Amino acid sequence: MFLTCAGYALVCSGCELEEGSFADPWERKGLGSMRWEWLGKTFCFKTSKRISYAAAGLFMWMVGCYAAPAASASGISPGLTADVVHSSPAAAPVIPTVENHAPLVTVVSVPGLSFMELRPEWLHSMPALRHLSEEGDWGAMNVRLPFRGLESVYATWGAGAPADGRGAEGWNRTERREGQRADELLERFSISASKDQDAAAVVIPSIEAVRRSNARGTYGARPGLLGETLKRHGIRLAVWGNVDKPGSGTEMYRRPAPLMVMDEWGRIETGDAGRSLLGMNEAMPYGVLTRFERVFEVWKKASAEESAPSGTLALIELGDLHRLYAEKDMYASELFVLRKQAVLEQLDRFIGRLAAEMAASGKRHVLWLVSPQPHAEALKEKLQLTPLLRWSPGHTAGSGLLTSETTRRPGIVSAVDIAPSMLAEFGVTRPEEMTGLAVRHAEPIGGTDRSQGGALSWLLREVERMSSVYALRSPILYGVAGFEVVVMLAGLAAVWFGAAGRRWWRRLLRGLLFSVLLTPGILLALGWLIQLDTWIWVTLLLLGLSGAVLGGAASGFRGVPQLIRLLCLSGLGISGLILLDLYTGAEAMKRSVLGYDAMIGARYYGIGNELMGVLLGASLLGLSVWLQVRRPRTPRGRAWA
Repeated sequence: MFLTCAGYALVCSGCELEEGSFADPWERKGLGSMRWEWLGKTFCFKTSKRISYAAAGLFMWMVGCYAAPAASASGISPGLTADVVHSSPAAAPVIPTVENHAPLVTVVSVPGLSFMELRPEWLHSMPALRHLSEEGDWGAMNVRLPFRGLESVYATWGAGAPADGRGAEGWNRTERREGQRADELLERFSISASKDQDAAAVVIPSIEAVRRSNARGTYGARPGLLGETLKRHGIRLAVWGNVDKPGSGTEMYRRPAPLMVMDEWGRIETGDAGRSLLGMNEAMPYGVLTRFERVFEVWKKASAEESAPSGTLALIELGDLHRLYAEKDMYASELFVLRKQAVLEQLDRFIGRLAAEMAASGKRHVLWLVSPQPHAEALKEKLQLTPLLRWSPGHTAGSGLLTSETTRRPGIVSAVDIAPSMLAEFGVTRPEEMTGLAVRHAEPIGGTDRSQGGALSWLLREVERMSSVYALRSPILYGVAGFEVVVMLAGLAAVWFGAAGRRWWRRLLRGLLFSVLLTPGILLALGWLIQLDTWIWVTLLLLGLSGAVLGGAASGFRGVPQLIRLLCLSGLGISGLILLDLYTGAEAMKRSVLGYDAMIGARYYGIGNELMGVLLGASLLGLSVWLQVRRPRTPRGRAWA
């Protein structure tokens, strides 16, 4: 819509603005009787030279636009780099390299965990997690993928690129499915049967279907690339847990976690994905509860073994919160809150026990807390990013934020960054097939304010702001688009029926068209005010549009030349506003409903598609009108100068 207005203004600016040739049809004859004659004259004017100047100027503006993010990536632009990640080069890596000391990396995955559970009203009942939050580094992870389901998230974590894991699940090697053992199914379907087959504790029988699906896909993901790479370096892989939903006469098997740590042939050396890790408890969701004691014992035993001199990557999946929300509609509201409190307290005790054991072991332990998917209640509040925590016993610098070169935003990481981060823990080089990048340390913009809760509190506020923008995006943009459509239809109707010849209607129409031109700038500027309440957002938007309408209408009293100059100022002003924001870190663009959104994940930095279109249209409008206004005048045309 903005390009349409810019094109209309460009045509106007390219015509001869002389008395009697452009103004007369409006002032004396009425536009209705002159519409065909006016259109013919407009396109017959010799404007190629001015258009060439405008195109050259527009090219320079585009170079400036794209040079800012490119310079930021190479460290040239100090303004953008300083705003995006506040960290010194020495402290940037969050994953240190320790020679001759094999790390023991434990990833605790809690499907259903969201930022709602990290709010103060829930976090106060989880002392272990609250303690870790004061020492670890926090991030918000985008788990939105082109493929649905927990399986696809785990497969992406294991591939370092968007991967399709739908329909795949892990089984203990000796478990029977449809009357046949899982390892026998794998041998039937796969051509990868080898001497290592019997050494696997957990297998994915449908691995060939997963590999084939991703080989045909757009992203070229290699499922199991993380596990295969670590395995080649002598690092042991282990997995425990599931999100099975037994009971009620229906057996629902959900075992997606092995897709993260499997090798390329669908095998994991150590682990248990079966029902032995679930205990009967009639008061808990689906009548089962994770046997935390058993999970802790098998993890401790695997950590104590010296059979993996290069280190161990262990994944623990705890499905109690996921099961609770799966049958939420069956609970009384008060009882559901009590059950959720019980689930979170048991989760907290388990994490606290893991952390205590890690601190006491004297080994290099690293704990990651991740969530592959938020629960339905969080999704309703638009909290689509999931929490991510990295903690190690020797980390005493206090809490910080996680970021990566994928996002270049403090506290924001992507699902494709998990695999490179796991490789970085062991000092292993990232394969080229992985599109993600390892996480690193970042400070919040303005630093961490201890008086307001540190990095976690800052991240919670940032996630809430992004959720507000995400919630406002559709209603505001649909409303603005509807307003623009009405204005343009009114303009076309005025041209066709000759109503624009009436002075009052012409002034009103100019004001409305002028407001359409300024709307993108208003929406961008509101990105700086995202911390305000929603009603203030809407009020400011309405006031801005009203002011634009009144300003445009008032300009109609002074004639066409003044209106043309206002078009020039609006085009160049909006272009300058976009480039200024881009150079200083695109802080307004990140929070504007017209910009990009970390929850959507199509873009995290630079300039978005929508505002790129606005920049092109505004630059073309401003430069073209400027060239028209400053061109040499004939004696008859000086009256318009």
